[in-house]
Amino acid sequence: MEGNPRVVASSGVSQTYALPFVMVAQATMGTYRRNVVLHGEYRFTVGRASFSRWALFTHIHTLPGGTDVWFTDRTLFDGPVHTNSHFRFYRRPWFGGEVTSAGCTNPGDSACSGQTRPGAYFYGVNRNGLVQASNMQPSANAPSYTNAYGTHAPEFTAGVDWGSAFIPLPASNQAQKTVAQTAGLYFQTTIQNLTLERKCVDSLTNLEVPCTIPLPTGVTKFQYISVSYCANNNCSQTASGTYRYGADGKLYRRVVQNNTASWQPVQRNGSDVYFNGVIFSDRAIQSLSGPPRTNPNNPNTASPALAEFAQITVAASSTIRITGDLKYENPPCTGTPTRNPNGTVSPATCDNLSAQNVLGVYSQDGDVLISQNAPRNLHLHGSFMSAKGVVQVENYNSIPEKGSVYLIGGIIEKYYGAFGTFNPQTGQNNTGYGRAFTYDRRFLQGLAPPYFPTTGLDQVINVVAFSYGQREQVY
Repeated sequence: MEGNPRVVASSGVSQTYALPFVMVAQATMGTYRRNVVLHGEYRFTVGRASFSRWALFTHIHTLPGGTDVWFTDRTLFDGPVHTNSHFRFYRRPWFGGEVTSAGCTNPGDSACSGQTRPGAYFYGVNRNGLVQASNMQPSANAPSYTNAYGTHAPEFTAGVDWGSAFIPLPASNQAQKTVAQTAGLYFQTTIQNLTLERKCVDSLTNLEVPCTIPLPTGVTKFQYISVSYCANNNCSQTASGTYRYGADGKLYRRVVQNNTASWQPVQRNGSDVYFNGVIFSDRAIQSLSGPPRTNPNNPNTASPALAEFAQITVAASSTIRITGDLKYENPPCTGTPTRNPNGTVSPATCDNLSAQNVLGVYSQDGDVLISQNAPRNLHLHGSFMSAKGVVQVENYNSIPEKGSVYLIGGIIEKYYGAFGTFNPQTGQNNTGYGRAFTYDRRFLQGLAPPYFPTTGLDQVINVVAFSYGQREQVY
């Protein structure tokens, strides 16, 4: 067994347990026999689950004003989905991961303040009242109702639990603040602009060069972090800084002296800082993006925001506004879940699950907003979380139609955040963005953005099998 004691004060600590095994397989054919003995070990990592494990998590499954939210034929989620309250279903939404709800009628901040009533709502059924799980027809695992509005039969391909555990959202971001002060980047005031970008540098000339595959000899890949921020509380003065680190994690800051720029190691308490991945603002982040597109109408012309080795969590106490694409250099998935003409769903392709780059964006007391001025067909990679608000598009119901948000990752929020409006007759967007979401399946394997908030639930977060060899005998 490995790992420190798992007490409340160290909720992020995990432990690994080993379970040796011996597997014996025998086979016969006529007079011949074959005997194979395999020795190995299962290793289970037990810890607090990260909130990033969900494709969608809501505390209260309504809009902030209380408007009901219905999953419809347009709903295609290929990862775990959870709410602490109740879901509503219209026709045939599709879920490729487990669906769970706590069934709380009045979710409080830390526990269910009302009754727990396992169940869901189906459009036009029971006068639009709650249908309790014990009364669902033909079964709670596969409910189906047909009425004047159509057939309401959500597809739960990985199962459903109407009475799962209540999972409170985090009460503070003190953990992220503390680690940012220790070996991350910490800002007491509002960040005006935060840009993440992968760049390649020739070590001889110290000039930026294209990041080709493979990298030429002498060229090093870096993760750049450029930030401008308020230098005082009323932001009458501003300051800026540019940081970078390579695969070894050692953090440098660009320093200009006598009109000459150089990269100096960041030091704290007399030691070089090895970046722990956390960028934190005690206030808001007004603009977060990757590098701009060279062609504003083509998202493929935006360079990666995160280098293949980069693991970053951007956290703030107040609202974080996303103004541009945030893309991985090495994405784990391609495509989006797609409904076929015959009604079946083809999931996205996620065959690059060894990729290491990962991003988390987390606001404790504000929202995570996609700016109304963000480009058309925005591409976002990461897990996006608001503990007390929403992840949504700014002025979603009044801005022009802007294509879709192509997300690889997940969304965690107190209320369900709107992205746009659409014409129910044609299915086309009227305003804002559509959703083209793909779940990052690495999150089910235990990968998470650094120091991303964790739940209060213990669970197995990773399983690895080791083979120590086999012995074979034929006779």
